[in-house]
Amino acid sequence: MNMKLEAQVLNHSVASTLNLYVAARKIESNEIDTARFIKEMDKLFDIVNSSTLNHQKKELCAVTKNSCHVDILKEMVSCQPRYQTRNS
Repeated sequence: MNMKLEAQVLNHSVASTLNLYVAARKIESNEIDTARFIKEMDKLFDIVNSSTLNHQKKELCAVTKNSCHVDILKEMVSCQPRYQTRNS
């Protein structure tokens, strides 16, 4: 998949929409895990594309000695084992 397309698909808006559909019982509740994964990938894309010192979204702020980026990445690594693919 193209990186530009991935960034468009794996974003906060898509994760929020999935959460909304789960809450409205329009899709299965286990899709909440997909929404979490998408939200984390959105954060990861933001971190690797960060460039300014100040931004509304903390993940888009430049990486500095005191920024939150290391903590976010450590949390992502610790959550990684829970992800698995499944056959449709």
